[in-house]
Amino acid sequence: TGFVATVAGSTISYLSLRHAFKKDRYKLHVKLQESILAWPQPGTTKPMIEEGMLTYNLANVGHKDFTVVSLGLEIGRNSGGMFINDPIGTVKTPYVLKSGETCAFWGEFKSIKSKIDKPKLYNKIKIRAYVSDYLGNTFKSNWIKVTFRETRRDKIFSAVKNFIKKLILLVRP
Repeated sequence: TGFVATVAGSTISYLSLRHAFKKDRYKLHVKLQESILAWPQPGTTKPMIEEGMLTYNLANVGHKDFTVVSLGLEIGRNSGGMFINDPIGTVKTPYVLKSGETCAFWGEFKSIKSKIDKPKLYNKIKIRAYVSDYLGNTFKSNWIKVTFRETRRDKIFSAVKNFIKKLILLVRP
C-alpha cells in the first residue's frame, strides 16, 4: 500500500510540475507560404489582387505574451539569412502578441527571390522564416522551396507529380 501511494504521489507531483513548466514557456507557431493577397478598393466592388506574395503568419498558442521584435528568412542550411528591416503587415514591430492572438506580415516574393544568391550547382534552395524577441527566443517556420528558373524538366516533373496526386485521390476510397 505504501509503495502504491508513493508511486501515485510522485506521478501527480511530476504531472503538476510539468504543467507549471509548460505554462511558463513561450509557444509560437510560424507559417511561411507563397500566396495571393486581395483587398477591397475604395469606390468599386472589384478587389485589388496582388500575386506572388510571401506571407508570414504568426499565432501565439502559449500562455505567455510574446514580443515580436525581429523577422527574417533563413536561407538554406548553411547559407545564412536575410533580416527584414521594416516588415509590412497587420501590425508594426515591436508588437506584443498576446496569448491566443494572430498577426501576419508579407512581402513581394519576386523581390525577395532576387536578393537571394542562386547556388552554383542547384536551381532550387529552401528558405524558412524566423521570429525573435528581445531575449533571443526564436521560433522558425516550415521550409519552402524557391525555384530560380523553371526548366522544361521541372515543368514536366511537376505535371507528373500533380497527375499522380489526382490519380491517388481517384483511386483512394
